[in-house]
Amino acid sequence: MTWARRGMTRHGMQSFGAKPVYDIEKEEYHASAGEFRRWKFLLMLQDGGAISGLTRQPKIDLEPGISWRLDSTYIENGRRLWEDYKPRPFTPRENLLMRLWKLHGPGLLRIIDEKHGKYSTRKEIMGGGK
Repeated sequence: MTWARRGMTRHGMQSFGAKPVYDIEKEEYHASAGEFRRWKFLLMLQDGGAISGLTRQPKIDLEPGISWRLDSTYIENGRRLWEDYKPRPFTPRENLLMRLWKLHGPGLLRIIDEKHGKYSTRKEIMGGGK
């Protein structure tokens, strides 16, 4: 059986059929259309004053040699939180990263899901801090 039939990429990572989006105006690459929609939604929340300090794709080092590039980080109700958009099953690597976040993450991690155009919090993990 070839790698394509197993739902994997050539590099051994799972493939979920996400189509990358490149925002020409902002010169930003987004891994999927859903991630791009969520980013636009967060920008509207920031413009409306519900969140502040929105940053795209922060990289967090969880262990030596193990880092996680999340989709965004922002301040909500006076507290910084990190967010990742995951409307699909978690990969084994993501499960490991979430366990490491619980031990070493710098704060609250929110995993966002989307169903029928509505966002919901799929999972929240409070990090153990550094």
